[in-house]
Amino acid sequence: MEDFGLSKSMLNADFILMNPYGFSFNFRGFPAEIFIDGKKVGQGQLKNQLRFDENVFYKEGTMSFELSNLKSLFGATKGAIKGEINYTVKGTIILDAIGMELKNPYEFSGKIPVSLWDLLLK
Repeated sequence: MEDFGLSKSMLNADFILMNPYGFSFNFRGFPAEIFIDGKKVGQGQLKNQLRFDENVFYKEGTMSFELSNLKSLFGATKGAIKGEINYTVKGTIILDAIGMELKNPYEFSGKIPVSLWDLLLK
């Protein structure tokens, strides 16, 4: 958690991007929208561009997300009652490679199991 406010919070998520084939490219952007139970609760972006060449096989990066506290809390509470929080992340991968800008949409979904009893008893 980078910043916590009354209406919104900033969250950073660190990751490692692999380049096993030694391609040269610039990872320019990774804009994302985050949904909990189908409702948009925030958005994110790559904090800094990542440049790769044939000698760089991985780099660490950071995504910075701005989340609506009220929408996130409502979705998480609803999920805790159901026993799992359904989330979806949608966006576009933006690369500069072989002299061109390449854009590719992505979307992934998942479920985070939540035990209300564990939350209350801990």
